[in-house]
Amino acid sequence: MKDYARLYVTLFICAVYIWYYFCKFELITNDNLNNMKKTFLFFALSAATTFCYAQPSVETLKKDLAKSKTENQKLMDENIFLNEKLNLCNALANDTVTQVKSFSDLYSVRVASCKGDRVSQTVTIEFLVKHNLTNQDLVLDLVDQHGSIAVDVLGKTYPYTVNNYKATIFTGVETRIVLKVSNIMPGTEAFSIASIRMKTLDTGNWVDGHNYAFTEIRNLKIVW
Repeated sequence: MKDYARLYVTLFICAVYIWYYFCKFELITNDNLNNMKKTFLFFALSAATTFCYAQPSVETLKKDLAKSKTENQKLMDENIFLNEKLNLCNALANDTVTQVKSFSDLYSVRVASCKGDRVSQTVTIEFLVKHNLTNQDLVLDLVDQHGSIAVDVLGKTYPYTVNNYKATIFTGVETRIVLKVSNIMPGTEAFSIASIRMKTLDTGNWVDGHNYAFTEIRNLKIVW
């Protein structure tokens, strides 16, 4: 219907142009003047009628508006979904993975937890140690002057609450080691590094032990 309206409007414009041309050069005679008037009137009425019928009805406009609102809401929902995915990707990209460097190639060390207590302002660090050697005694030298210390992301240092720690590590058995750090403010989010000086020796043999070395835990987040 809209195409017909365009056609009639175009023809009407052409008729007006022809009328102007004939009037300008005085080519219209009294005999065909009435016929031309009837022709112009026919084109004008046809164009107006077709144009009116070509206009969308109120119901059509309501349907188009409802469809537009639905599509707009869909686009908004998709935008929210994409923003959430983008935020998740950014969070994962900015998330720093905890890294553990064992004091010995013969030992595996992994972090079990790092939990803070707001009331006591302490943080408990739990990590698991395992080896496939004969039973070993694990000795931890936790004196801060010897290098065993935790450092938060702002560079503040914290000593461990005990100076020494010893545990027997059985062959192939993962053993839990628990250390505590005190005077931690609740706003502290992570330790940039927790350094622990330790060595091992065969169980019962305190003579032929290994030299001390450091286990380093980096980017250790605190769960309050």
